[in-house]
Amino acid sequence: MADRGKARVPIWTSAACLTLLGPVRLLNSAGDDHTPKTRKSRALLTVVALAGAPVPRTRLSELLWGDRAEEQSKASLRQALYELGLLTESGALSSDRQFVSLTATKLPTDISELERRIAKRDFEGVAAALEQVRMP
Repeated sequence: MADRGKARVPIWTSAACLTLLGPVRLLNSAGDDHTPKTRKSRALLTVVALAGAPVPRTRLSELLWGDRAEEQSKASLRQALYELGLLTESGALSSDRQFVSLTATKLPTDISELERRIAKRDFEGVAAALEQVRMP
């Protein structure tokens, strides 16, 4: 794997958010866009964020690279996880030999915010949040 460099600065020092309604976007608290470049990496991040629990690596390989041979799909998954490396370094994303998971407290999503507002019965807040969604 390529050297990531020693002087890499974290992409955020405080809150960040993953936007799943509309185009998938990963923004830090300063509004800088750190969205993964490839569709499959964005899809991987989305599946793991929506799962709410650790997702087996084999399931991710089947979902995203099911049309490839097993070894090639595993390699593609490793490459996508490498692209999401800054999330791993910040503790928002974790992966081991069997599972990939997202720490929701370190990387909240717009959907989790909507769910929180619905649970609080803040329907005006839900409507306001939905108005903010930018659809292509």
